[in-house]
Amino acid sequence: MIQLVKDGFSIHLSTEGDFYSTPQEFDTYTPKQIAAWENDEWHYANIIAKVYLHGVELGYASVGGYEMGNIPSTDENDNLLPDQKSWWLDDYYNRGDLGDLIDEAIFDAEAAVEGIIEKYNDIKAKETN
Repeated sequence: MIQLVKDGFSIHLSTEGDFYSTPQEFDTYTPKQIAAWENDEWHYANIIAKVYLHGVELGYASVGGYEMGNIPSTDENDNLLPDQKSWWLDDYYNRGDLGDLIDEAIFDAEAAVEGIIEKYNDIKAKETN
């Protein structure tokens, strides 16, 4: 899990398994990369952004299909190369890939806060009448 603060909100980034995506759906993987997936050396994951304010979850966004784990590097003939491709949540975050996801979760949280304020004001207005 990665935790950060943006725009006054506490953001928690985490992953969960994406059990709907498979490498067979794409023409970019070699047989050795598919075999590594079948041997659980890597998997697809959903990345989740949750937004909190004072410990209350107010926003949520997620996106699936992210590669996680150790994917063998191969050439066009499916020969293994010495460098291995390893991807984890912090790699995507440090590369800057999650900005839109974080912004979407914050937008969701801001809408929730506005709705809460509006409802609170409606309740207070009825109390004064």
